Amino acid sequence: MSRSIGRGNPSPAVDVVTGWASRAVADTLAADLQALTAGTRVRITGGEHAGRTARVGRIAWQLDDDAYDVRLGYEVTLDGCPEAGEPVRLPAGAIMPVTETEIVQENSMPVPRLPRFDDLFAACHWWAAAMADHHRTVRPKVWQGPQGRELTVPERGTVTTLCAAVLYTVAREQGLDVTEDGAAPAQLDLNACSQRLDEHQVEAARRLADAAALPDGHPSADAMAALRDALHTTAGSASAVMPYQLVSTARTVLLGQVNAVTMPRGASWQEALTMLADGRWAPTLGDRMPQLLNNRT
Repeated sequence: MSRSIGRGNPSPAVDVVTGWASRAVADTLAADLQALTAGTRVRITGGEHAGRTARVGRIAWQLDDDAYDVRLGYEVTLDGCPEAGEPVRLPAGAIMPVTETEIVQENSMPVPRLPRFDDLFAACHWWAAAMADHHRTVRPKVWQGPQGRELTVPERGTVTTLCAAVLYTVAREQGLDVTEDGAAPAQLDLNACSQRLDEHQVEAARRLADAAALPDGHPSADAMAALRDALHTTAGSASAVMPYQLVSTARTVLLGQVNAVTMPRGASWQEALTMLADGRWAPTLGDRMPQLLNNRT
């Protein structure tokens, strides 16, 4: 027998009506709670992404079974390319609306004067240290070794030197050899740098470190030698940091810089990922210069 509710929908009529009813209730609740609308720019105020800006995608109601209550929450897309390409779910209390003007003003903060460097690797190591310091501040859990312990100062130094070796390699490939003012590495393609490391390809990191060998007497020669030794470690105690962990941490630092760059205006994160893949959008180290340099001063 034909029906007048949801014609063409194979689901039972009671399910169709229940869906309509739930949407009506959700719309009413959203209006009563003055929920943010899709596309609203927000700053995250709590959790692991605190301090980052994002865009509201949709409401994500959170059920509280113990209190028999429904709480307001949202799915948001982080500015930059979000980790794993997935929206983040947050309670309403963990975000606050911001204006585009506020975001532009923050991204236009004054940049301190760059120091002078003796050579390209010195410049790349300085930038790598700025990236590592910033990343360790916003993502401290990444900087943990086996059994949840914090990486030691030498281990952190090894991660920084590996990041520097990546910057150094890409900079030479891109012909960025003029480094007296420290500005040349700012032109580095961050996406190209992040793709040089893979936690499952330690051998590639070893080859990169070998190719970036420095002459005897260079201020960073000992650091590079320590990096090569660390990448060739094959066994140790249960608390020892293995090469793949060093490579994974360094790769996360590099990816974190790509993720933190504000997406092209008007682009969704899916469009930004496509633009990143086909080269239409190439975020540079310079795009992160204000945040990195102000973090170092």
